[in-house]
Amino acid sequence: MIIAHSERIVRERSDRSLDCESLMRDTIARLITAIGESCDRSGIVRM
Repeated sequence: MIIAHSERIVRERSDRSLDCESLMRDTIARLITAIGESCDRSGIVRM
């Protein structure tokens, strides 16, 4: 799931020229957000 999510982000962003650090920061921020959204209130991750 996380790898597929990362690949989708890279594809979405590939039309813009980005340095590696910027892409990495954006990818990590989106992954953290996605993981946070998939957790319920008890902290258990739903897949």
